[in-house]
Amino acid sequence: MLLSATPDEFTVFHPYNSHLVEMGDVIEAMNAAGVSVEIVEDDEFEEKLHAALADDRHNQYLSPLVGYSLDDDAIRVENLVDHKFTVKALYRLGFKWSQTDGDYIRLSVEMLKALGFFDVDMND
Repeated sequence: MLLSATPDEFTVFHPYNSHLVEMGDVIEAMNAAGVSVEIVEDDEFEEKLHAALADDRHNQYLSPLVGYSLDDDAIRVENLVDHKFTVKALYRLGFKWSQTDGDYIRLSVEMLKALGFFDVDMND
């Protein structure tokens, strides 16, 4: 809401928390919530991802998350976003992102679990 009050020439913002969350903290919270996450090497992950994308039962859940062809490293593109301008604008408007702590991560995982977000069994 604060950003909507900025001048018209400021039309693109990237409003997301500027504090990084370590993937290990997310995985720890998922495992603690009973959502088992197995850590594997990159090649095993790629193999399992390819297999799941080739399976119609799983493809519908995964394909929206994959924004590039997995078979061609030359066309993989990361869409890097710089949110420094947005962070500064929000700060000037009196808003500062809080640190994302373990309780927030835990509650987020528990909420997603309660909503059935993790109910897809990729092993069947």
